Amino acid sequence: MKQTNPNADNKPNIIYPLLSSLIITVLLFTIASYRQVTNISINDNQNIKSENSLADLDEAKYKEDYILVDLANMNLSTFKKGEALKSYKIVTKGKPGSYYETPSGNYEVQAKYGDKFSSLGEVYMPNSIQFQGNYFIHGIPYHADGSKVKSTYSGGCIRLSDTDSSEVYEFAKKGIHIIVVNTASEISTTTVDLGAPLSTKLFYILLSLDVSNQERIVSLRGSKMKALNLIPYAISGDELAYSKIIDNIYDISNYESRKLKSLGINNSEFKSVEDRTILYNYIRTSKSYLLQYL
Repeated sequence: MKQTNPNADNKPNIIYPLLSSLIITVLLFTIASYRQVTNISINDNQNIKSENSLADLDEAKYKEDYILVDLANMNLSTFKKGEALKSYKIVTKGKPGSYYETPSGNYEVQAKYGDKFSSLGEVYMPNSIQFQGNYFIHGIPYHADGSKVKSTYSGGCIRLSDTDSSEVYEFAKKGIHIIVVNTASEISTTTVDLGAPLSTKLFYILLSLDVSNQERIVSLRGSKMKALNLIPYAISGDELAYSKIIDNIYDISNYESRKLKSLGINNSEFKSVEDRTILYNYIRTSKSYLLQYL
């Protein structure tokens, strides 16, 4: 992976204010030009239209504070009462096609931590803003001795420079929307009906990828394996494997509700073809890791 200098964002640029405004305007015009199929409610009067990986923002109506993350262009923008405030360069994100790929969708600031310890990476993440389970916006991680990590690897979080993450941390009040889009994903919608039972199972597997540690060791009929390796068994019909996945989803009712809302899906029973189509296209554009098992 190409190495990125995390300190590059800190260099002063006298033309930044003008370029920042222009970049944000072009970005929003590009995103808003797409026609999508999924309505993700922001509140009773305002909507984001999305194919889960893209967002169509109606600036005339949406006048609240929010954060827009464009994964394709590695850009994060803050908005104050609907007006573009500032744009920041994303240092790194979850690898596309991996199980820890950064999820798109309409999320909210769930919690904030000045320094969040990652038990998986065994590092501290400064200025951490949680938006979905294991996924955060944060600064450059550092070890217990204070040394910064040198790798651009990300377990799915959205990493900014320390200076930028500090500004975004101050802006991000609990409850404001974090809209994660991926304008590089294929725009067309594919209609594939996987049926209600499989769609429900896939939804909870997606939820486990958001909130559970996939590297932990579990046992299935006497065989030791990573939790991640339960997934193909569960999809193929192994109910024991599926039950182990469900049992390890932290705060399942809370995160179930959040995930359904973020994708614009009515409920986890997937009785409608529309909901099943939304789910499949989310997997196709944001969690393609699962396609190998379908």
